Amino acid sequence: MLDSNENMSKQAKSLEDWVTLETKKKERAAFLDRCIIPQKSSLQLDDFATFAKERDALLTEKLSGLLK
Repeated sequence: MLDSNENMSKQAKSLEDWVTLETKKKERAAFLDRCIIPQKSSLQLDDFATFAKERDALLTEKLSGLLK
């Protein structure tokens, strides 16, 4: 759920590094919400399965809200 500029800035950075870098300029909670990234989820690659499950729930909730 990244716009083209964010996708270019992400490149090969880890998700955790990229979010940290991006949120130095912005409010972290608003940024994570806009990108549909779980607020309290670990962004470490080792925790990807949990992150993916939590993000799937957020995406399902968002899609359900749009379809109502």
